[in-house]
Amino acid sequence: MFATTPLRIVAVSAGLSQPSSTRLLADRLAAATRERLAADQDRNDRDVEVRVIELRDLAVDIAN
Repeated sequence: MFATTPLRIVAVSAGLSQPSSTRLLADRLAAATRERLAADQDRNDRDVEVRVIELRDLAVDIAN
């Protein structure tokens, strides 16, 4: 029996600029991983969830 819980991909971006090249890289890596998993779908019958966490939004709190 195959697992039905989704695979979870979490990418952490710590870029401070807007737009952030680090965020762009995180998005591209997550998308490429999701596409690769979808290509192997016949061996992997699980959904894939992607979440990107931006540390920039938390920078002030982290610094304090």
